[in-house]
Amino acid sequence: MVDNIAFDLCVQILLQEAGASYSQISDTPPHKILQPCSFMTCIQAKTESLRSLWRTLLEHSGGAWPPSPDFDLNEPVLIQLAKLAVEASSLVSRKDVEGLGEIDIQRNRTFIDRHLPHANDVLHALRGLNQRKFLGAASCIAFLSHLYRWGIVPVIAVAQEDIASELPSTLQTSFAYVNSRLGLKTSGGTMTTMTYCNYRSDLLALTFSTTASLGSPYTLAETWNARLFVELEHLASPFYRSVLLFAEEIDQGKDSEALKEGVDSIRAAFKFFYRNLQESVVPKAVWMSHAQGFHGWGWGGDEGVSGDQAMIIRTLDALLSIPPSSDPTHLSGPQRNFLQHLRSQNLRQRTAALPHASKSLGELLQALKMWRLGHIKKALYYEDLNLPERKPMTAGSGVEVGAGLQDLLTKLDTNMRKRIALTK
Repeated sequence: MVDNIAFDLCVQILLQEAGASYSQISDTPPHKILQPCSFMTCIQAKTESLRSLWRTLLEHSGGAWPPSPDFDLNEPVLIQLAKLAVEASSLVSRKDVEGLGEIDIQRNRTFIDRHLPHANDVLHALRGLNQRKFLGAASCIAFLSHLYRWGIVPVIAVAQEDIASELPSTLQTSFAYVNSRLGLKTSGGTMTTMTYCNYRSDLLALTFSTTASLGSPYTLAETWNARLFVELEHLASPFYRSVLLFAEEIDQGKDSEALKEGVDSIRAAFKFFYRNLQESVVPKAVWMSHAQGFHGWGWGGDEGVSGDQAMIIRTLDALLSIPPSSDPTHLSGPQRNFLQHLRSQNLRQRTAALPHASKSLGELLQALKMWRLGHIKKALYYEDLNLPERKPMTAGSGVEVGAGLQDLLTKLDTNMRKRIALTK
């Protein structure tokens, strides 16, 4: 027998979706409005949908989260692309770019263009891949596209100012196919293609790297730029499981304690992130010159890759009913669908009177607020460096005419404090 509290919750859900107010029918007992079969149908639709969307996300990510790409690409045309990514990165990357300019960018772009296979051959190979191999190929194509777009690493001002150049046909069509198949809505790389699918946790290394030929500390900084976010997701795995169980138990009318494990994993993940994001591990000057620009910046007016796009941060925002920081263009289709559905559950509002559930959500809110406070401090520290070869630029704001470093830092601080104000 389903208790009246559970019926009450279900009625409120249905009325919210229908645009009605529960107070309009408050004189009618919930168990007389809905029969048990109707109630169970409601629960099944809600919880199975959230769980099934998570399963779809996992399938889309190669069977695991974070994604599990396979780089054993047997198709000759894809082997050619992977080989080109390695060769071109050695050509494009320098420890020092003093004296280099547009002619050097064009020479590097010509090398990449000349060694690209035909677009139709690449598309044919991509269409035949299973999802794990496709994710490996997607990472390669995104990396090559960034190599071509920026032309030199560290990125220099003339490349930032270039708004006319387009990717060669092979990269343009294959990158468009990658983004379409993944459901991404941006012109450049994303947290999925440039970070999650490019880092090998088993090797503690990037598959495609701009600094492999430069050695430490360059390789270390670039690797940690990805490792921080991938390990964040690994450590937070119990949190995702706890969210699914929490949603189910709330739908069943329970005062769920399922998030206890999730709270612990979030704290551990955030602790790992900030313990390692420090000068001795990720040198500021090297990170700014050889990791942040190449991996983080977008083009064509699209937002680049930033920490607030991390899946774990987006999931916390959705669970806690905090407005999203920006349009979800960097999220894959299944990631976006899962988060939209989680947000639609209004779990925080529905559990306001449940002591155990609301306590766990309050602890997650506090952890997220502390993350964002720490993120301001770290972001301002790492971004506060005037590199002579380039113009000040962040992942989200792009290049602004006449803007100096202090203008960028002020804007960054303002935007991040707005996020903290919304984290309540």
